[in-house]
Parts: sequence; structure tokens; C-alpha cells
Amino acid sequence: MKQTLATYRIVDSIAPDRIAEDLSSLGAAVRGSIRIVRSVYFDTFDWRLFAENKSLAVLSAENGEEIHFFDHGRQQTISRQTIEAAKGALPGGFASDLPAGDLRDSLEAVIEVRRLFPRLAMTSKQWPISVLDKEGKTILRLRLEQLRFRKPSGGGKSGSKGGKSASLGAQLTLLPVRGYGKPFMKAKRVLDRRYKRASKAAPPHVKGLKKIGTTPGAYSSKLRLDLAPEMAAGDAARLIHLTLLETMELNEEGTIKNLDSEFLHDFRVAVRRVRSALSQIDKGVLPGKVTAKAKKDFRWLGQQTNHMRDLDVYLIEYPKLQAVLPKPYKPNLKPFKDYLSKQSAKENKKIAALVKGRRYRGLRDHWRAFMSDPAALEDGEYAATPIKALADARIWKTYRRFMKEGEAIGKDAPAEALHELRISGKKLRYLIEFFQGLYPRKKVASLIKEQKALQNVLGEFQDAEIQSQAILRFGREMSDAGVAPIKTQMAMGMVAESILQLQDKAYLEFFDRFEDFSRPPIRKAFARLFKN
Repeated sequence: MKQTLATYRIVDSIAPDRIAEDLSSLGAAVRGSIRIVRSVYFDTFDWRLFAENKSLAVLSAENGEEIHFFDHGRQQTISRQTIEAAKGALPGGFASDLPAGDLRDSLEAVIEVRRLFPRLAMTSKQWPISVLDKEGKTILRLRLEQLRFRKPSGGGKSGSKGGKSASLGAQLTLLPVRGYGKPFMKAKRVLDRRYKRASKAAPPHVKGLKKIGTTPGAYSSKLRLDLAPEMAAGDAARLIHLTLLETMELNEEGTIKNLDSEFLHDFRVAVRRVRSALSQIDKGVLPGKVTAKAKKDFRWLGQQTNHMRDLDVYLIEYPKLQAVLPKPYKPNLKPFKDYLSKQSAKENKKIAALVKGRRYRGLRDHWRAFMSDPAALEDGEYAATPIKALADARIWKTYRRFMKEGEAIGKDAPAEALHELRISGKKLRYLIEFFQGLYPRKKVASLIKEQKALQNVLGEFQDAEIQSQAILRFGREMSDAGVAPIKTQMAMGMVAESILQLQDKAYLEFFDRFEDFSRPPIRKAFARLFKN
């Protein structure tokens, strides 16, 4: 008989003795000593753990502290580690800060290169209760607990004082004991008559976040646009731009402080989407003079952040770059990493000055003022067109152009042809992402997935060419600066050569991927969704 734990909401004033009395017909209830458990829950800026229905917490009790990684969907622990075993590393940093092992690997698979931040401090006052049969064997276990939450501070240490506090009240959890299914079911029937089952909609820490005024999942780099088919194109364009501006603003602080590389990445993606919207959505919808200036402004902004992002990528990819070298050569690449780190620190100062600077702030504020006041300037000729009709026409046109360009690429095509196709593919993908809420979710998601697989190959091809050239350029810069020993230059040359081999592989893979993307079912799916 399958046993799953059952949790009940009860009033704060109820005592453990009352619970024991309720279950007296099943056996003798024994109350254990009160236990206080303090927990601090962590997540990334974009809530990656919450999105996967997982949690990471530092639990502190009388027997010490441990890091606990839990899967709430499967109701099972993924990994746990004492603070001592973690060499004192609290998870208010990166997964890579933890010692090599299961916890680090499992966590890194979810959060990748994002930093963890303390999100919630929880105090649980627990009364364990056991029910014994006539032979003194434990047939039931229960846990009565009172939960309090607050906003954490002090870097997420479990003993630090925090801000706003709130209570979830008390809850009683009935825990299964192997081999005693019948007493468990009897206890559930008894408790079901007396108490209200707690909602299974969310784990306690998620409810606690809401209690202290934090909305889990509030930020995501994915577009969340509430567009209606009959919405005027001008209104839709303004909503898109205001949403992208908000994404840029939310990532400003993390970019300035360089908290992790994804703040700048999300900032740049928002800028690229703005530029894509300006060229693909706003033509004929918003005033031409305004969009022409905005194109120049946002192109400048994107260019200013290119070098910092390149450095971030090479630092992120460094373990993979080092992995291609034979074992004796691996240490020789470290001066390259040191050089990247120093250049990154210098470039981040420039990026911080840029984001705090007058030109960027003026650009951002002017664009927001215009987008917030649709009456300020005259709209274009398509401003009143229903956005669904405009989306159909522009996605279909962009898709047909993309397919025509792809079909023209032969086995002897130059690299530039694949680069141009990648750009066209990005335009198509951005258009579909802007307007995906106007179409059946599963159908449009399937097309995005198919196109993404093709775009990934095109991206690998272009990245390989750029990266191989950049590594050789870095080698020359390091040599000029006197920080590139001969062994390091040789290792960097070997890495560049291995990357070019990956480019050759991506080139050949492109033709298979494009053939897959050209299959009749996918062509028909595009036509059914977007051909008007």
C-alpha cells in the first residue's frame, strides 16, 4: 500500500498533547523534545530553482549545519552536504564555489553560471510525535511545527537577523513508516475529520516568500507579453518596447556590480530584441524619424557591451577550452585565463560607467517617455492594424526569406552565407517570440524548438570562427605585453585549431539540420499558423 505524507493546517494554539489524544485509539503517543530548525533558502536572480520546482537551503539545528538540495516535484532529496564537507562554502555564490561532487554537479546542472542569492529565512519550531503499538514498536510518526519567515540578510547565514517577518501558522505532517500502511491510513481518516488538509499547491518556503512580499518567478529573461489579436499594432509595439526596457532596467544593478555574467547577457538580449523590433515591427507602425534615431542609439549601446560579453564567454568556456589539450599541456593555458580575468575586470569598470552614464540614461529615459505617451507623436500608417494580422504577415514573409536563403546555400558556399542565414534566423525567432502569445502554445513552441536546433548549429559555426581568431589575437596581445610564455602560445594555438575543427563539423551538420527544418510537416505548420 503506497503511503504519501499528509500535511494539515491547524491553529497556532493547539498543543502536541491534543494531537496525541486525537490518535490515542491507534496506540500510545510519545512526544519528543522540541527542535528548532533555521533555514535560509537560496535562488538565482531569474529563479531557476523555483522554475524547476527545486529548493536549496542551509539548514541549521542542534547537530550542525548542512546544505540541502531538494526536488519538490518528486518529494525527494537530490543531494545534501554538511557545511564542514562543503569546506565552509555557503551557497550565497556560485555552484563552482562548492567542492567537486554530487551536490555541485546537480546544482550546476540547474543554475549553470548564475549566482545564488539568499531569498528567505525560515524558522521551524518542531514537536516530533511517535505512536507506538502494544509491543512498543513505532507505527506512526508525526511532526507538529510552527513556521515563521523573514527576509534574510548577512549573506544568508542562518543565524543572521533579517527584515520583514511573517507567520504561516502551524502545520501537522503525518509521515509514513515502512510496513505500517494500515495504521497510516487510519490516522489519515482520524486527522481528516478534525483538521483541514494543507494545500499542495506550493511548498512552505514558497508560501513564505509570498508572505514576506516576494513573488517567486517574478523575473524571467523570457518574454511575457499579454497581447490580444485585435490590439492595435501601435499599442502592441509600445507594450513590447516597455517590457524590454523593464528587462534592461532590472539588470542594470547586477551588470554594474558584475554579480554574474548573465546580468549583462540578459541586458544585451533585451537590447538586441529592441533593435529587432525597431526593424521588423515598428516599420510603418511608429514614426519613422523616431525609430531611425532609436536604431542608431541601440546599435551604439549593443556595440559598447560586445567586448565584455566576449570576455565573459571565454571565461565561462575556459574549462572546455582547456579540456581539448593533452594533459601535459593543460597547465600551460592558465596565463590565458589570468589575462582574461584581468581584462574582464578592466572592461567591467567601463561597462559600469556606461550603465551609470548620462548618454545611456538619457537614451533609456527618452525612449520610455515616448513609449509611455502614445499621443506625443503621430503614429505610422499601420498603427491601427490588428496586431495578429501584422504578425501573420511579417512572420510569414521573414520565414519565406529565411528558407530561400537557406535553400541557396550549397556545399561550396562561403562562410559569409551561413553568417547571413544566422542573422535572418534570429530575426525570425525574435518575431515568433514577440508574438507567440497570439498562437496555440504547443504548436508555436514546437516550431520554436525546431528552429532553435537549426540556429544552434549556425551559432556554433559562427562562434567557432570568431573564437579561433580571437584566441590567436589574445595570444598576440599577451605576447606584446610579455605575459605569454612560448608554452602558453603553443597551447592557445592548439585550442584555436581544435575550435576550427568544430567549425568544420558544424558546417557539415548544417545541411542535415536545414533538411530537417525543410520537411513538409514543418513547412505546413508554418503555413497553417502564419500564412494569411
